[in-house]
Amino acid sequence: MKHETLYATIAAAALIAGLSPAFAADGQAATTAPAPTGSSSTGASAPTPTNVNAATIESDMSKDRANIRENRAAIAQDRTNIRADRQDIRSDDQTIRADRHSIRTDRSSIGADQATLSADKQAMGADQATMHTDRQALQADRQQASTDRAAIRTDQAAINADQKTLSTDQQAVQNARTTVSTDRQSIGTDRQNISADRQTIRSDRQNIGAERADIRADQAALKEDYAQQRAGVNEQSNINAEKSDIASDRATIAQDRANIASGRQAIGADRQNIATDRQGIQASDQTIHADKQAMAAATQNMSADQQNMATARQNLSATQQNEAAMRQSMTADKQGMATLSKNMSATQQSMASARSNLTTDEQSLASARQNTATARAAIGSDRQNIAADRQTIASDRTDLRSDRAELRADGVHGHATVGTQANVTGSLHAGAEPYVANKGLTPTQLANNTAANQAKSQQSQTTHQAWYHYFIW
Repeated sequence: MKHETLYATIAAAALIAGLSPAFAADGQAATTAPAPTGSSSTGASAPTPTNVNAATIESDMSKDRANIRENRAAIAQDRTNIRADRQDIRSDDQTIRADRHSIRTDRSSIGADQATLSADKQAMGADQATMHTDRQALQADRQQASTDRAAIRTDQAAINADQKTLSTDQQAVQNARTTVSTDRQSIGTDRQNISADRQTIRSDRQNIGAERADIRADQAALKEDYAQQRAGVNEQSNINAEKSDIASDRATIAQDRANIASGRQAIGADRQNIATDRQGIQASDQTIHADKQAMAAATQNMSADQQNMATARQNLSATQQNEAAMRQSMTADKQGMATLSKNMSATQQSMASARSNLTTDEQSLASARQNTATARAAIGSDRQNIAADRQTIASDRTDLRSDRAELRADGVHGHATVGTQANVTGSLHAGAEPYVANKGLTPTQLANNTAANQAKSQQSQTTHQAWYHYFIW
């Protein structure tokens, strides 16, 4: 539009510069004008400059009136926009006050939540310290319980050992007594064996004497048989029988002597056994005495171990009670910590919600401030538009007065006829001022009027919108 205005101004100035010599010095218009190219001599006469100027001025006046109406409508719309913008500013101010109140509330809530969270953390630290102390006490109680159980096991093992020793000693005493009884029986048996051996020796000696008598008798009979054998009597069978008896008697004597020797050895062994049994009885008596002493000591040890075990069990019971109390305390601490953890989680969620609300409120506050600034800028723009519209109206009114003055100066009253407007021809384009043979219209005024008309045409095409119209929703 600026280029077209410039071109129209240049064209109007050139046209005036070319046509100005055609006018008289006193401002009177020429009475004749050259006919248009290609026109017939018998055709309609060309319109006079006065008719052309009147039609153009009438058209400009119509355009000025239309521009005035449009500008008044634009002013009314701008005033409506200003009222809407002021209403938006009041609403934004209310939103800003509400957001500031919400921000103060959110910050107060965050401060309260932070204080609560700090208190919960302190309580959590105290509970953790208490739990640490309880765990140390529980560990000490467990160690003490382990020590008491070990002492009980040791005492029980000692009691078992003492019982085993006592049982062993009792068995040893019983065995010693059995051994003494056995040894005494063995001594009696040995004595009986000695008596029997002595009786056997005496019998064997008697047998030896009888066998010797038999041998002597057999030898005497053998001599007689040899004598008869020499006398011619066959006594060989008797001789052989007697020799056999002598040999058998000698063997019996040897066996009896061997039996006597064996009996004597048996008597010696029995005597040795008797001495050994007597020693065994003496050793058994000593063993019985020692075992009785060991039994007495084992009994005393068992009594002491039982007392120690009773004490250890009492300590263990007390330790177990302490451990149960520590576990109850730890359970209470854990429950308290769980409650504190829930409270801390709820407080953190509340803080997060408050911070989110604070961020939302701050964003809303910034948006409201931006909207207020935008509305104020729109009000300023609308006021500028109103001022521009008023200037345009003033310019249009000036143009109307000027156009009316020109009409009166040209001697034209009222509007140009339709036929006259229809006969207006030429190379003038829309928006450019036509040739005017007017005494008071100079080339400079014509150029200014052309620029004003172009500006009015452009201004009439401007559509005024509210400030919020330019936001993308």
